[in-house]
Amino acid sequence: MGTVLWMGIWWVMMPVAPAITAFIPVAVNALFSLTPMSNVISCYSAELVFLLAGSDLITMVWNKTGVDKRIAAKTLSLVGTSVKQQVLVWFLLATLMSAILPNAVIATVLCSIAMSMLRFAGEGDVKSSRVTPLVLLAIVWGANNGGMLTPLGGAMNLITVSYIEELVQGELLYSDWTVRMLPFGLAVTVVTAAFLMFMDCGRKSLDGSKEYFRELYNGLPKMGRAGMFSLIAFILATLLSFTRQLYQAWIPGLKPGYIFFIFGMLMFLLRDDDNEPVITWEQAEADLMWGLFFLFAGGTALGAIVNGSGAAEAFAALISRISFSSEFILILILVTLNVILSDVINNTSCAAVTIPIVIGIVQGLRLPVMPYLWIATASYNISYTLPTSIRAIPVGYGLEPEYMFRRGLLITAVQILLVSTIGWLCIRFWPAFGVLSA
Repeated sequence: MGTVLWMGIWWVMMPVAPAITAFIPVAVNALFSLTPMSNVISCYSAELVFLLAGSDLITMVWNKTGVDKRIAAKTLSLVGTSVKQQVLVWFLLATLMSAILPNAVIATVLCSIAMSMLRFAGEGDVKSSRVTPLVLLAIVWGANNGGMLTPLGGAMNLITVSYIEELVQGELLYSDWTVRMLPFGLAVTVVTAAFLMFMDCGRKSLDGSKEYFRELYNGLPKMGRAGMFSLIAFILATLLSFTRQLYQAWIPGLKPGYIFFIFGMLMFLLRDDDNEPVITWEQAEADLMWGLFFLFAGGTALGAIVNGSGAAEAFAALISRISFSSEFILILILVTLNVILSDVINNTSCAAVTIPIVIGIVQGLRLPVMPYLWIATASYNISYTLPTSIRAIPVGYGLEPEYMFRRGLLITAVQILLVSTIGWLCIRFWPAFGVLSA
């Protein structure tokens, strides 16, 4: 737990680069052997690391060939240049897509496209821009929130599904999940959108107008072979990731991360109009966002230490000794602890750590388990402050962790209270909340 606190403070205060902080689990585990080192090291080659690397290689070619300008001009001609409108559209798009698709894929894809648009609009310097950080926050917060609406929204949901099916000794219907999570999802989405709309972005609109960008798009030169290859590669990788269920039985190992990585590797093999490689290793070595890969992995590695060291069990024993004066206080404490832990490690690792804790505490108090699993699941999707899990993706593009932390503190407090209140109301006044049709 000391390592959790250490990394959390360093990610906010940034005495060193966030990617350096991400390697603390390796050093700590080497000194104290908290868990087998293979559990920690494997996190730095997790599937999402390859997804980010593959996506980065493809979009690197966009920047080289001008595909990013095409995407930017088209996006601006359709959505418009109002900053508030841009923020709301990106947020809602991320929320809706992440309800049925993995939130890590959604955040990666949309951040890539949004950064292409913002660079073209003169807002590519994240540190000096007041618009770009807000758009990136909108995407990653939307992808985070929307994940709770269906079991398909992220790996943490699948962990919950496995525990629920073990408890009921049957299959969980996705309709059961959506119906019970809908009150949480709608309320959290509305509150998050309101926060984004009230944040100061420094300007009302981006330079230009819809008509200007429409004319600019129509006047762009014909796309070359390299640009066409990179655009097709990105589209195919995205489609294959989203339709994995169609071929999963035949190629079980072809997960979204490896799909993007394969198409990214193709950029080294394909040739442009001058018969030169679309991208060279020298270009990739210089431009890949190495820090982003390590930053994401660091949170996962921290989760491995918390899980493997016995800290989770000690934490559960400590909570179980608390005398809860009311059911609402119990819900509030569980939601708060889940949110804090999912912020510091990541929501998938948090689910793996805390669901057994929640079940143990609730059973010890002789309360029905199922309602508390739904509430816990909602709490894994309201993390806003630290650059772990999918929140590492905008930081990889230059978003300051301190900016994310400051903007995320108030909304975190509000969402904790909101989810706790909705959960308590559902337990008290919705008899079917803890009953499954399965």
